[in-house]
This record gives sequence, structure tokens and C-alpha cells, in this order.
Amino acid sequence: AITDENIRALMDANIYEKLKDVISEEDMEAQIDDFFSEYHPQVAGLGIIPGVDIVLETMGTKKIPQHVISSSSEKTIIEQLKKSAMAPYIHEILGTETDRSKVVKFKHILNTYRLQPHDILFVTDTTGDIQEAHSLGIPTVAVTWGYHERDRLASLNPEYILSLIHISEPTRRT
Repeated sequence: AITDENIRALMDANIYEKLKDVISEEDMEAQIDDFFSEYHPQVAGLGIIPGVDIVLETMGTKKIPQHVISSSSEKTIIEQLKKSAMAPYIHEILGTETDRSKVVKFKHILNTYRLQPHDILFVTDTTGDIQEAHSLGIPTVAVTWGYHERDRLASLNPEYILSLIHISEPTRRT
């Protein structure tokens, strides 16, 4: 069975690279399918962190493009976004069907939209993601409500660490 610590350890680097350490090449595809068949229902049962929807909506209304870069399947991500009504704010989803490497997915975003690494701000909850983003010079925001705890995330020197989202009513000027 998958335990929380098993998942956290796998996400200390690219999950697929870490799986190669414990699974033979011959068994890789079947084991990955088994892992994600257990993992995706766990993720599907999670709710959205309060405030994230407001942040995404605000960024969307300001025309700030938002992309999802994940090790999960695009299908699972789309299902989650539809459930949370956040799908309209996401420009593009790059999951495992696109590539298993987030570095490849970052390069796709950089090249497709003619961006520089400093034009992107990658929000993540794992140290493996921070490593992949930093390998290309992409700044990161680590969030502590996901897989890795604050100290583990801080050890990789993300540019920012968020522990919570506090939304207050905007001040309106007349």
C-alpha cells in the first residue's frame, strides 16, 4: 500500500526517476500504472485549499496565463479542475501524457510563449519540483499544505514559501 511517506520520498526528485531506483525497467510501466491507480483516487478525494480558487480567478481576470505542470495524468487534473470550477482559468495542462520530465514541460512553455525563466513563477509542494524548476532558473513558490513540510521545502531555497492564503476584501477607490 502507498503511505504518505512513500509518496513524499518519491517526490524528493522527479517521481519517475525515483521510481527507477525501486522498480526494474521491465516492470516500470505496469508498476507506474498500479501506483497511479492507487494514487489518483487519493488525490481526487482532496478538496481545493481555501483561497486558491480566488487567486486563480483574480489572476485569470487580470489575463495572467496559468498553466498546470504536473506528474499526474492530464485526465485527472481536468477532472479536478472541473469539480472545483477552476478550469476556465487554466490556459494549458501538461501532465504525464506530455512528458514525464517537468524540465521538458518548462522548456515547452518557455519556447511556445517566448518567455525567459524569470517570466515564470512556479508554485509547488515538492522538493523535486523545486529542483526541476531551479535547474532552468525558474523561480519557485513552495506551499506547505501539500506533500512536503516547510523544512523539507526550505532546504531547496525556493524564492518564496507560503503557509496559507489570506484573502481580504479589496479596497475600492471611487
